[in-house]
Amino acid sequence: MPVVEARNQMQVTPSCVYVTPPNRDMAIFHSALQLSVPAVPHGQRMPIDTFLRSLAEDQSEKAIGIILSGTGTDGTLELRAVHGGRNRGTPDL
Repeated sequence: MPVVEARNQMQVTPSCVYVTPPNRDMAIFHSALQLSVPAVPHGQRMPIDTFLRSLAEDQSEKAIGIILSGTGTDGTLELRAVHGGRNRGTPDL
């Protein structure tokens, strides 16, 4: 599986891992990666939550999120949004 550094406006493709460049936040919109300079200092931002929120909004039930590591609780809140988008219209088991 290829691993590439993300570039702004890069279209995502299946079976590829995208790594956020240093000092950038990443989001997804219409299946293209959006890179930006962080608005808040490094210790106060939640880049994984930011990305997962955009993923849930952009891809809805097609989104899948797997968190392998993070800082503190970064990623846990918005992973629920990704999970929620996949289960819309289906009852909890």
